[in-house]
Amino acid sequence: MSKEDHMNSPVSRWKHPNRLSGNRKGVVEFPFKILIIAVVLVITVPLILSGLEKYSRRQQYNEVERQVTRLENAMVQVYSQGENASLVLEVEFPDSTEYVRLGSKLVMREVRTGRSILNPLSTIIYYRLRDDPENTELVESSTRSIPITNQGKDDALELPAGRSKVVLTKLFDPSVNEFFVMATYREV
Repeated sequence: MSKEDHMNSPVSRWKHPNRLSGNRKGVVEFPFKILIIAVVLVITVPLILSGLEKYSRRQQYNEVERQVTRLENAMVQVYSQGENASLVLEVEFPDSTEYVRLGSKLVMREVRTGRSILNPLSTIIYYRLRDDPENTELVESSTRSIPITNQGKDDALELPAGRSKVVLTKLFDPSVNEFFVMATYREV
């Protein structure tokens, strides 16, 4: 038997303490490596999942903003046309949308004089995703803000999550001597 074969034989491993300590070192290092891998996974997995959730949330927010911009552009288009001009627009908001409100009460009464005045809040689109703060978008043409109201309710039109057809019509309110956009919808 050669010296090299003698060193690698099972019997010689027991006789040579260096060989045995080398094997024990490997036995100790393996659980330590697994512990390090587990710690790295415990730290990185939540970060990756959080990043994916934020990405998904940002995509939903961008979709709501895109739909609100489409609504705003359609209102400007209708408002720039003559009285009774109308436009139908199909919009779709993600399920995480809490609300999208178009305008508000069109006319207010001035406290001191009792005369009718245009409500400045009627020119705003309000929208919110669940667990997020409310966002607002002022609807204006190149020359002025555009008042918006809901048919028959003289209040904001609240659009639900999902797909809706919105009908926008330019009308005249003689009580304040102003044109406005009336918005109505139906779910598709």
